[in-house]
This record gives sequence, C-alpha cells and structure tokens, in this order.
Amino acid sequence: MFDSNAVFENPVTTVDQVIRSAFRILIAQWKTLVAIALGKMVSITLLVFLFALTLIAWVGPAFRCVFTGDYHARNLADHLIGAPSSGYRLLYDSYDSFGNFDDVDDVDDDDLNGCFATTLNQLRDNQSEFYGLLLVFLACIILVSSIFDGTMIHALAHTYIGHLPSISNSFKYGFKRMCGILTFNGLCASIIFISYFLTIGMVILLSDNYNIGLLFLCSMMLAIFVFLFSITMVAGIPSIVIEGHSAISAIPRSYYLCKDSICSIFCTIFCFNLLVLVTNAIFTSLRTGQVGFIAVLLAIVSFAISTVFSILYVAITVVLYISLRARSEQLTQEKMAEELGDCVATPIDYKYKATEKEAIEIAPIV
Repeated sequence: MFDSNAVFENPVTTVDQVIRSAFRILIAQWKTLVAIALGKMVSITLLVFLFALTLIAWVGPAFRCVFTGDYHARNLADHLIGAPSSGYRLLYDSYDSFGNFDDVDDVDDDDLNGCFATTLNQLRDNQSEFYGLLLVFLACIILVSSIFDGTMIHALAHTYIGHLPSISNSFKYGFKRMCGILTFNGLCASIIFISYFLTIGMVILLSDNYNIGLLFLCSMMLAIFVFLFSITMVAGIPSIVIEGHSAISAIPRSYYLCKDSICSIFCTIFCFNLLVLVTNAIFTSLRTGQVGFIAVLLAIVSFAISTVFSILYVAITVVLYISLRARSEQLTQEKMAEELGDCVATPIDYKYKATEKEAIEIAPIV
C-alpha cells in the first residue's frame, strides 16, 4: 500500500502522484468506500421511489380511468401483444369492413388522452401543492447527498493517513457537517448565479439589440471567473468536514489553500475527467448493438466503473486538500488524526493483514 508518514513528509505534487494516491486509497479500503457510495445511491433511489408513490397516490383517482375504462390497461396490453380477444383483432375486423384503422384508433386515443388530460389538469389546478411537494423531496435528496459526501470525505481522510475508517463514525461526522456542506454548495451556486446575472444577464436585460461582441466578451469573463472559482473551492468541503469550518469561512479557507496551486489542481481534475470520458466512450461503444447477457454484463460493469470513478473524484479532492495543507502549514499525522477525532494516532501497518481486533477505535463525537 502507501506509506502514511510520506503523506506529510513528502506530500504529492504532480498529477500522476495525486491520481495514484487516490487509487491506493480506494484499494486500501474499497469495501468501506464502496459501501458508502452504494448507501448514497440506494438512499436517493428510495427517496425518488417514495416521491413517485406519493405522486401516484395523489393523482390516482384522476388516473383511474386508464385501468377501469372501456380501453383499460389490460386491453391496452392485449392490443400491443396482439391477443385474440383484444383490440388487435378488432383492428383487423375494422380493416376488413372499412379498409382502414381510423375508427378504432380514434376511440383508443380519445379514451387514453382524456385520462391523461384529466390528470394533468389536476396537477395544473394544484400547482402550489405539487411544487411544494417537489421542493420537499429535492431538499431531502440534497440533505442525504450532503450527509454521504461528508461521510465519504471523512472515511477517505482516515484511510489516507493510514488509519482504518469506521462507517458509523464517519456517518456521524457527515451528519454533523450536513448543514455546512449544504450551505457551502448553496453559497457557491449563488455566487455563480450572481456572476452570471451581472455579466450576461445585465447585457441581455439592458439592451434590446445587444452587441454580439460585448456578449461574447462577458461570456468569456464569466467562463474565466467560474473556472477560477471552481478550482479554488476544491478544498471547501474537506475543510468543513475535517477542520470544522463553517460554510462561510470555508470559502476564504479554500481560496487560501488553493490560490498558489491553481494550475496543478486544474491539470489533475482535467486529466481525471479525461480518463472518465475516454472510459465511458469505450463502454458506450461496446454496449452499442449488444443484447441479452452481454448487454446486461456490460451494463453492470459500466455501473461498477461509474461508482469507482465517483469515489476516486472525492478521493482526489481529499488528497489535494491534505497535500496543500502539508506543504503550506506543515500538517502532521498527529494533528490530522486529532482533527478527524482519533483518540490515539496509531497508523495501520499495511505489511500485515489487519484484523477487527487490530482496528483503530474511533472516538465518538462530543
């Protein structure tokens, strides 16, 4: 594996060192990290499923005609598969009698379209309730995502300094930092939106016949600002989770750590995204035209690779954050362990297989 002491004595500086370190973290504790990533996916999927069930229960009475009308769901299915007693036979009877399909098709379309129209009208008449319900579920999804993002960062930081992470303790830290992560992401999104409004938005609103050259210049200024802002905010969420910064103080903290390494951070993230792009393109081309077992197998492999890449991206931000602090602040393993909540900063010796009894006990959050 990797030498945890070298993390602080000789912090990584190049693109290949950062990406290799991220891969080593994943290999060292892949079961724990994959479990956290899958937990996030399952939680969000359950929330989406719950929202769908709630929406169906709400508009169910208006949508009931699809299942109880003359052309209900069973007849519709029979029609599609061509069962002898279905409308499929009626179509041929109609064709034999009149030489076309228009009459039956019109009946089917009118019946089903009426059901859908009734459902949409109910949603339109209750827009405030619908959007309120949608906002509640979106807020739940964002909160759950923030919890698991904090959990992942805490577990990755533990692994990178040579300790054995605990899912339960990392989850507690993620839950504790949930509001800070959510507020930080909201502030970053607001800053980008305000910058867009002050550049492109003002040009469009204040000019009936706006100048194309001016609009292009403002677009370039916005792109440069968003690029620099995104790069300098890489250490924001790790500083919230590990150091306990607030959402507001995390912005200048991240800028302070990243301002002298913008090119290095950009090259690292660019190379990683290029790797993801090439890998996805390869699997997309392999899946094209495939059916049956091969298609299912490629879909499973593609999902597994996407999960790995999602972990690696967070791992890269953690590696960059710790390396930047080690170079600029002479961060030590003991200081890092204290910030992560370890009672004793005892690293795991990867030369020997660690057992459950040899695992580091993680102190509870006070």
